[in-house]
Amino acid sequence: MAIPAQAFGEIYPKDLRPGSIFKFRSNWAMLVTYEDGSTLDFLMLGGEHAGQLFNVGPGMPKCLGVIPPFSWFPAVEESAVASHTEHQVTTLTLTPSGPVIIGANMDGFDPKYFAFRLDGIVARDYEAYGIGLRFADWTAELRHPERPFESLGSLFSIRAV
Repeated sequence: MAIPAQAFGEIYPKDLRPGSIFKFRSNWAMLVTYEDGSTLDFLMLGGEHAGQLFNVGPGMPKCLGVIPPFSWFPAVEESAVASHTEHQVTTLTLTPSGPVIIGANMDGFDPKYFAFRLDGIVARDYEAYGIGLRFADWTAELRHPERPFESLGSLFSIRAV
């Protein structure tokens, strides 16, 4: 399936809204932030650092990103089975307030896990450390606001391990 080229632009990650996705070093990442919005991080969704959080630094180069009015949404196959697992990064996790994606700050001895809503803001009301109903396999689908849950094409697939 072809994806509309108008959905992409070369942009500095710091200029994107939290929840936006962009390609960094050949892998997709999601821009995330915390309650006060003062810190911008990105959650690697693929590659050898999948699930890890990194700071958006001042010298970070422009990246290929999905630009407004386009955005994305997660999808699972009709036959997908959610499982109860814990501490599994990049999983799409179901919570009472909506889906979240689990990431981890790997600085220090013990990883610190975070759950991020699809708008890129940390979900403090959800305990990312605990067991949750999670999808290890999911896709990111391109969308336009005029057709919010109609996929314009699959951007990438996640297979959490």
